[in-house]
Amino acid sequence: MDTSVTRAQDSRQNATAHHQSTIGKFLFGSVYILLGQKAGMVISVLTVFGLAIGNSYLSNPYSPNAIATGLVSLTYLAIYFHVYGSRSISYFSRMRDANRSLHELASHDMLTSLLNARTYYQKCDALISLAEREQTPFSVLFIDLDHFKSINDTHGHDAGDIVLKAVAACLKQSIRQSDEIGRIGGEEFSIFLPNTNLAGARQLAETIRQAVEALMPDIGQHRLKITASIGVADNNNQHKSMRAIQQSADAAMYVAKASGRNRVSCFDELAKSSAVAELNLDSVKSK
Repeated sequence: MDTSVTRAQDSRQNATAHHQSTIGKFLFGSVYILLGQKAGMVISVLTVFGLAIGNSYLSNPYSPNAIATGLVSLTYLAIYFHVYGSRSISYFSRMRDANRSLHELASHDMLTSLLNARTYYQKCDALISLAEREQTPFSVLFIDLDHFKSINDTHGHDAGDIVLKAVAACLKQSIRQSDEIGRIGGEEFSIFLPNTNLAGARQLAETIRQAVEALMPDIGQHRLKITASIGVADNNNQHKSMRAIQQSADAAMYVAKASGRNRVSCFDELAKSSAVAELNLDSVKSK
């Protein structure tokens, strides 16, 4: 009779332990989800030790079999949720990094790490819309390296890549965080300057021209002297898109090329420049 009672009690306690294990699974899962792995592990360890030590103080303690079942179940759940959480976080971290890398590849030039033309124009159009709403000035610099083709032809494309990387780094160091810069062609770069009038843009263009001339990138055998022609345009002509103001800066850059290269030219000065007649400005702007 006593044996039957004991077995019945063990059976009820095992059922209770199983029920509590199910509750523990839900609670542990909630803790790991809501509080994170570290808090989940701390609470899991405290729960297991609390159950193991506190059982003897209960008015109706669990049998050794029941307490063993409960402790093993809770320990398993703690390990399971910890491992599952670690792997889930690792998976989502890898996915996040992969998506970030894909976005970087889709929006940036692989050689120079600058914005590619498509992304650059999109960002600049958004900045132009903002400038129109806030009635603030903006300007654009169009930078073209002089005689770059001869560098590739004479020293090879590896030397040309070194030059492009050096110029890109120089340009990035010369601008503000609020400015945008993109590589829009082989040796062509563009810089968008929000909250910048023509005088400020011209001053920056001259600073950049001098910095590029002083670069002297090392291509292995020796250092190359490189120069750049820079065209400057602002929004005084009511440009409504990035491509429109870029055309004006492009035309100014061609005047700088025709005037001897390694210089800065502003679009607003083209009408006063004798180079306009030689170049036929309308054909230059439609390039």
